[in-house]
Amino acid sequence: MNKTTKILIIISLIYLALASSNIITSLNTLERGDNYFHIITTQGILKNHLNPISNYDLFMQQSDVGLNHPPLYNYFLALLLIIFKQIWFLNFSSIIINLLTGILLIKTSRLIFKNISNQTIIILYSLFLFIPIIVQGSCLIDLDVVLPLVMLLFVYFYLKNPDKIIINSLFFMLIWFTKIQGVPIIIASLFFYLIFTKKCKKDYLNAFLIILAGSGLFFIIMFFYTSYIGIDFSRMFTHSSILDGIKKQILNPKKTILTSFWTIKQLLIWVVPSTFLLYLMGIFNYVKNKNWKKHEKLLLPIIISIITLLELIPIGTYGWNFPRYYIEFIPFMFLSMIPLIEKIKLTKKDFLKISLLLFIIINYFLIIPDPYLPEVSESFTAKSYFQLAGKVLFNFDLIIFPIILVFVFYKGWKLNKDKFYKVLIISSLVIFISVGIMQLIKPYSTNNLYGDSHEDLKNTLEYLKNNTSPEDKLLLFPHVGYYFGNENNSNWYNSMLCYNSKECMTNITENKDVKFMQFYPKDLERINGTLKEIISVEFELDTNFGEYLIYKRK
Repeated sequence: MNKTTKILIIISLIYLALASSNIITSLNTLERGDNYFHIITTQGILKNHLNPISNYDLFMQQSDVGLNHPPLYNYFLALLLIIFKQIWFLNFSSIIINLLTGILLIKTSRLIFKNISNQTIIILYSLFLFIPIIVQGSCLIDLDVVLPLVMLLFVYFYLKNPDKIIINSLFFMLIWFTKIQGVPIIIASLFFYLIFTKKCKKDYLNAFLIILAGSGLFFIIMFFYTSYIGIDFSRMFTHSSILDGIKKQILNPKKTILTSFWTIKQLLIWVVPSTFLLYLMGIFNYVKNKNWKKHEKLLLPIIISIITLLELIPIGTYGWNFPRYYIEFIPFMFLSMIPLIEKIKLTKKDFLKISLLLFIIINYFLIIPDPYLPEVSESFTAKSYFQLAGKVLFNFDLIIFPIILVFVFYKGWKLNKDKFYKVLIISSLVIFISVGIMQLIKPYSTNNLYGDSHEDLKNTLEYLKNNTSPEDKLLLFPHVGYYFGNENNSNWYNSMLCYNSKECMTNITENKDVKFMQFYPKDLERINGTLKEIISVEFELDTNFGEYLIYKRK
């Protein structure tokens, strides 16, 4: 075992300790968001003879929520549950996936850069595993952790041998089976890659056959699968239609602008501004120096990273909180900056400075207000441009200060270009590790909805239990309804199914059996801004526990 391999193993163990600690401290908390959805679907697969159906509220006597996305990931989770028996082990699955993605990132970098240095490999691997969005992403039970792995698998094998149609088709099919949103990104990226690199007709034909064969296999398998199981084949496409998303963005330009503004801010905080600057500089230098002649294969990851951002930025982050959709962007972002990482050389003196900076910045993050907590709880339509800009800038400066500190340590006013890259890389690394440690002691959930208080959820469930009878019905957010209904044998409606239906919300409010409703603040602007008016006829705000608002029938 050589020295580089030993260092990579040590880095993996540090990441494992950091990510596992986040999960262990959250094991006694109730799941939220998509963590909850994947758990109930996985349980449904084992209970319903491999059928990914979950019966969990009054709206859906036979819910195909397990087919919001292709079910392969849920079958993988079901296999883990069969082997390890315990639900809590599912929380550790993303750690394994991230480690595999990191290893594949190394292999892909060595494929693109034949003479890449060992130091660059070590820095690249460290940056990927310790970036906050990946450390916190390790707490997710979610497709967005798996998607970058399968996308990178396809890129690796395609760049290695684009003429092998069968193997490339299978990995393209795997993207379909993981999350459909990854498919248009890869198709568009391949198209532009072939144009910019001026490939011959044979390369276009191979790419077309790969897409056609991979897509054809997916549709054939899924058609027979859904026919046999007896579930809706179209659910995967209607759940989050790209065309519907584009239509909404065009029809509501103000919301699209605010969404994009907010998303960029959240992305910069979870990726760290110094890292994102390195990414932009990497692309700029690649184009300026015409590096596609020297590193032609790097162009595909760069294009994938750009198209991913263009697709996702207008969509927004997940519920104002953790921008999990952007995990798929991270491996391709780091591949794009390898030429800059190659330019630096870390010395023993640098490691002494890094140790001192770590000590200072860790204490800084433990003292200041958490810069990762979302400042806005309402929907985008509830905020003006000026209000939102003020909210964004308020926390953004908290993450900028450590970067300034690193520049002071390295006499930032005397930097040449290569030393500038070095300072950006060091600032990113020390902030990554410091933030990871800071998040370990936070009293709220870091599993999915960053900052969502476990105590607030427990208090909400306890309050509803003490103020309702078994015959009462409630309108609740899914994870609240799941835990409340299971414990109290109570019936509940899923509030998420009413957000886009005025008729649905009106029917619920007129149903006298419905005694309580629970919302998040951002939910109150969903149905064309009229949700408050609809519920105010029959309901009034009773109490709240943090972000959990409870409305009671008058």
